[in-house]
Amino acid sequence: MEARRDLWEAVRSFHAEGGTVVLTSHYLEEIEALAERVVVIAEGRVLADDSVAAVRGLIKVSRISLTSPVPLTDFDLEGLMALEQAGDRLHLLTPDADRMVRELVERKVPFRDLEVRPTSLEEAFLVLTGKEQPK
Repeated sequence: MEARRDLWEAVRSFHAEGGTVVLTSHYLEEIEALAERVVVIAEGRVLADDSVAAVRGLIKVSRISLTSPVPLTDFDLEGLMALEQAGDRLHLLTPDADRMVRELVERKVPFRDLEVRPTSLEEAFLVLTGKEQPK
């Protein structure tokens, strides 16, 4: 783990000094942490070539994570694409996170520990390459 952090820091330092690094990796967490520009290639075709944020934005899905004492299946939430549970955390996938949070509040759904994040680069990659459909 320390070697990985050292490598990441060396890449960042080299880039800060004006160097260019071309990095290929199947570890998309690494790409997300280090890259300014991402090129997604599958079967010899360029599927995306842009900033990390822009590539993630191609999928137009956000993940809302929260803890709630009530099952969200009791609520007919408009715009909910998928609902996943991991331990006591619920993960809602939606194309409009702001609207979903407003709806939760308006319907008086009790929740805590709210987190909202965009699609990860890995999720975007899987959809772009056809290995997974948006949920």
